[in-house]
Amino acid sequence: TKVELYKRLSIARDYIHAHFTEDLNLAELSRVACLSPYHFHRAFKNTFNITPKKFVTHLRIERAKWLLKHKNQSVQMICQEVGFRDVSSFTRLFASHAGHTPSVYRNKVRNKVGISVEAG
Repeated sequence: TKVELYKRLSIARDYIHAHFTEDLNLAELSRVACLSPYHFHRAFKNTFNITPKKFVTHLRIERAKWLLKHKNQSVQMICQEVGFRDVSSFTRLFASHAGHTPSVYRNKVRNKVGISVEAG
């Protein structure tokens, strides 16, 4: 039923929220939802208007934004902390989502609001 499908997709969405910094793949997420990979992908996109991969990327970028704004970690450390393996792909994705590279974003948001930052 639609209710059962929504429950399964919500379980997978909650799992993504809890594990977005880890290596997630379609097979694993579809197992969490107890659906075939194809059915899971299609149903997730139809239900939440975003693919599972784009949802993971969105969560990672949002977390990276917060870290860039509030912490003094290097871009490379933040890249790894949020689940990206490659700094260049992280920078490219970040720029496409935020409109600026991570370093430029950090400078802009800190200068804009005069934020004091925690070490590490």
